[in-house]
Amino acid sequence: MISKKVSGMDHVYSDAVMSWSWLDKYGELIEPDTKGKEELFKSISGQLEIVGLAPANDEHLFLLLNSNPKIKSVVYYYLKDEDRNELPHHLTKPVTYKKVVKLWDSMK
Repeated sequence: MISKKVSGMDHVYSDAVMSWSWLDKYGELIEPDTKGKEELFKSISGQLEIVGLAPANDEHLFLLLNSNPKIKSVVYYYLKDEDRNELPHHLTKPVTYKKVVKLWDSMK
């Protein structure tokens, strides 16, 4: 994987490709920079509300969410209908769908 730093965008990155590669090789998410995230996801319980998670490239996060038996349901705020339609292919928890625009409007 070739990585190029863009000034002002140091906080933006994607580890989805590397996570899949790691999963294929080792069978779990144990990368040093992912280990803390894994523990965070294991600690979540009850209802989880998701804003900004993309079904197209966040599979490593769905693996963690699906493997947490303490998460009973998910509220998924979506922008595009394509994301709403794609989510059931990745998440095994019961999901309530809400338009994110309504959430944003409620914060004005």
